[in-house]
Amino acid sequence: MELISQLKPVPSNLITAFQYLFISLAVAPFLPRNNDKRPPFQYFLTTSLFFLCAIANNLAFKYGISVPVHIVMRSASTPLTVIIGSQFFGRRYSIYQIAGAIILSAGITITTLSEEKPDSGHSVTLAGLLLVLASTLLGVVTSFWNNKIMLTQKLNWVQTLFYTHFYGLPSLLLISNGIFAELQLYGRSPDFWRFAVLNTGTQLVCVTGVNMLAQKTDPLTLGVVLLLRRFASFVISLVFFNHNLGSLGYLGMLTASVGALIYQLDDRLSKMK
Repeated sequence: MELISQLKPVPSNLITAFQYLFISLAVAPFLPRNNDKRPPFQYFLTTSLFFLCAIANNLAFKYGISVPVHIVMRSASTPLTVIIGSQFFGRRYSIYQIAGAIILSAGITITTLSEEKPDSGHSVTLAGLLLVLASTLLGVVTSFWNNKIMLTQKLNWVQTLFYTHFYGLPSLLLISNGIFAELQLYGRSPDFWRFAVLNTGTQLVCVTGVNMLAQKTDPLTLGVVLLLRRFASFVISLVFFNHNLGSLGYLGMLTASVGALIYQLDDRLSKMK
């Protein structure tokens, strides 16, 4: 996504449409053939939330949000998961889970901010920050609602992955003008299509893993794993784009590692009881 975010203007609508179409076509052949159950009505809420989350997430890059700032804002997902889960979904978390999630988020924030430079060419806007925050909040709510639907309706991860993308395709009509405008601008650009295929391919791998994990774990653990995935993406970005990481950055990496270890203590202690 960092390569795409460097294009001006950022083709966020076209990327969103490409992701939805490609993932729907890629997953459709793997749907269970012996299951005639149609997606429940409640699942359209998940589709709507997922679509809004994807739009806000990709649109933020049009408003001066760099990849490092994006990662910092998305790091708020685990504290938000603790708050929303405990206040609205009746979840209870141990002190190890809460402390580990917060320390992990803090470590990733420190590492990311240590690399972000004031003269990086990104002029961060309030609209961009609000879009990322909205995307983060919608993602947390979607995770809890999705977890509820999967448990009550006995849907497997393949169905979940397909429904959230295929039944979201009509929603692309809401951004059709932007899609066609960006298609005219970048349709004949080989560089754009290379970036788009790479981005969508990695997105397919990521969302497949997310849906598989969502079926087996709770939203907070899922959020921690996603945070670690973003952290790994950032480290790869550091290496691939030859960014320098100072002492503060290494301190942040150490803090994030400690947070992950503390979070794991809850699972280890539970097995010992």
